[in-house]
Amino acid sequence: RKPDPFPLLYVCQKLGVDPHNAVMVGDSDNDVLAGQRADMVTVAFTYGYNSGKDVRNCHPDYVFDRFGAFTDFIMSLKNNTESLD
Repeated sequence: RKPDPFPLLYVCQKLGVDPHNAVMVGDSDNDVLAGQRADMVTVAFTYGYNSGKDVRNCHPDYVFDRFGAFTDFIMSLKNNTESLD
């Protein structure tokens, strides 16, 4: 169970992905902590199953208040890598 990083590391191993190249996206402290313990980039949403806690207190790498902002962020990363080609 989260915040144990084992499930995240297991999935990375099965997919052949280095945890440093993976992202944990969640909506609770336990999600962020599991990602941090697996040495992943962490993304947190301020709504969801966070029991009213401010998910910013566990210091995720990125925080979003709406899913559209996260989508915009992902698209900006894609556009930035395309310009490097």
